[in-house]
Amino acid sequence: RRSSSSTSSFQMPKRDFDQQNALTDLYQTNSSITIEEDIEDEEDAELVAVESKRKFYQLHNRYIFSQIKSGYILIDQNKAHERILYEKYLYSLSQQQQHTQTMMFPINIPLSVQDSEVLKEILPEINKMGFDVQEFGKNTFVLQGLPAECSESVNAEQLIQTLVEQQRENRELNSDIKTTVAGTLARSTTIKRGTRLDEQEVQTLIDELF
Repeated sequence: RRSSSSTSSFQMPKRDFDQQNALTDLYQTNSSITIEEDIEDEEDAELVAVESKRKFYQLHNRYIFSQIKSGYILIDQNKAHERILYEKYLYSLSQQQQHTQTMMFPINIPLSVQDSEVLKEILPEINKMGFDVQEFGKNTFVLQGLPAECSESVNAEQLIQTLVEQQRENRELNSDIKTTVAGTLARSTTIKRGTRLDEQEVQTLIDELF
């Protein structure tokens, strides 16, 4: 069991992208954070320290503990990466000219009647953003291309289904379709929880976040 005591309280900072808040804790030099957890797996508990532009540690392959000028910061690496990707996708999707990466093997996507109507509503918009989705029979669509920004590892069919689900939920909120697409892409391509990052990956994540 490892434990460090907290000497003062701190508040979560406000962020524009609150649901995907990348910073789990932010505090000043005269503060410390309490982390208390039963340790069963030595490998999982390994603390990886790297000296680079600034000193940081990767905790349990989930958090990054980094030193900054005003003190220290604890970052949830999954949420941080999702935030970075969200902002990148949103910027890219807001540009006039979009590029499509054509899929070698098009995918047929059958949907329910309700989901088909939702996809038809947003089809013109998402195709302007780099998707290539066409109607293909009753309640079936064919996916022939994705935005060039999409990772090769993305599950294309699941991405479209998730996009439809998100749009169905967000219609009542009148959410912008670009926001929905950017959020869906970010969640689909972010690094998975428990992923060990090497020195360069951690440093890049920190640099891009700030």
